[in-house]
Amino acid sequence: MKSFKKLLILSAVVGLFGMARIPAHATTYDSGSNTYPLEIGAGDEITAGTYTGEIHLNAGGIISGGTFNGNVTVYGDDLYTATISGGTFNGEVRLNEYATVTNGTFNDYVMLGVGNISGGSFSHLQVMYSTPSFNMASQVTGCTITGQISVISPNGYTVKPVISGITATSSATFLDVSALPESDWAGIFTAASDQHKTVTLSINPLRTMALQNVRASRFDKVNLKFDPNGGSGNIADGFAYIYGSNGLHNNTFTKSGATFTGWSTKKYGAPAYTNGAIVSGTNLGNVGETTTLYAIWSDTPENEPSANETPGNESSQKKSDKTEPQNNEQVQNSKDTPAETGLKPGEETADKSGTKVKASSDGNAVTVTGTKNKKTVKIGKTVTIGDNKYPVTALGKKAVTGKKVKNVTIDAKNLTSVDKNAFSGAKNLKNVTIKGVKKGSKIAKKIEKAARKANKNVKIIYK
Repeated sequence: MKSFKKLLILSAVVGLFGMARIPAHATTYDSGSNTYPLEIGAGDEITAGTYTGEIHLNAGGIISGGTFNGNVTVYGDDLYTATISGGTFNGEVRLNEYATVTNGTFNDYVMLGVGNISGGSFSHLQVMYSTPSFNMASQVTGCTITGQISVISPNGYTVKPVISGITATSSATFLDVSALPESDWAGIFTAASDQHKTVTLSINPLRTMALQNVRASRFDKVNLKFDPNGGSGNIADGFAYIYGSNGLHNNTFTKSGATFTGWSTKKYGAPAYTNGAIVSGTNLGNVGETTTLYAIWSDTPENEPSANETPGNESSQKKSDKTEPQNNEQVQNSKDTPAETGLKPGEETADKSGTKVKASSDGNAVTVTGTKNKKTVKIGKTVTIGDNKYPVTALGKKAVTGKKVKNVTIDAKNLTSVDKNAFSGAKNLKNVTIKGVKKGSKIAKKIEKAARKANKNVKIIYK
């Protein structure tokens, strides 16, 4: 009997030890191919080989190498994570609860349900909100995006993911962070990202912004009101990002006997913007202001009617037809083809002072690419091209150059980038006056460094 009791106690101790210990690698896969689902469990590891079938990576399992042409599904649990630390994945990968990725190349769709990503290269990463029942949020604290990243929040999924340290390469095509709050946006992308890439901030209505402005938290807004202008109906007030591209609301106003032709900031005349047009915020107003967009109809007068005329009055219309046929023809033409405004992405031009600029990838800002070779050069915080103002966000190579240049004044309020050779060729540069930023700020240091590269004895002045 005593021997039997001892046996029971010894068995219990061994059992407890077995439960508590971390599982050792039971099976190591370093070659081979599968055409059926391969289960990788606790203690198993794939280190190499090419696999064509489906892979199930379960709690405690590891993939550290290999090529995977089939789909991979990853599930961990609250005791052991399922980890991918290397490998090339050419099929879809679904990362579910307690999944961890520290490295790897992912050439197809990857869905992160509830897990962690701290490294790797992704061609198409989709990050989901999680539900309160999981009691954890997905985290992406570092990776490279070569194609697309998007964040989605299905109904009932209310726990937002934590995303930071993402590098978007020049090949990235779609960066959608619209499901995350505005307060999270500035920290998502690294300085190593392609700063001219466009980030989607809102889907309906569509609002986008250059990545460099997102990182600088340039979320200043102009408020928008929509006026039916003789029609009926309601459209909720909205806003537009000053430094972004903004989709205007599709019209829901109606007017008996008339057809909607577009939007305008003026009550009369031809429309300036078509239904749902994408418009630069700098064209809609200034920070904090409210701009009213009027619905323009097929019977909207070209000019404000005089006191003795009313819109639609037959006699006055006939009089107008007789005296101004040319103007009426212009009205019709402008309604058929609304005027296009603003710079096209990448367009190169110059303002009236001769300052040469190049439009950003979204056409909402400019890089100064050249100035006149004269004694005193001034670069403002904005430039005016046609009827539109554009923020100056960068100084390009040889933005200021020439033997005649001695004094340069720069309003750096909107600057986010300064080429190290921005003053190349201005070897007689004596004074650079910097406005709009504080001494010691990141952009101020960049201006100083570029100026001293042209002439190490240049004097830097702050105002």
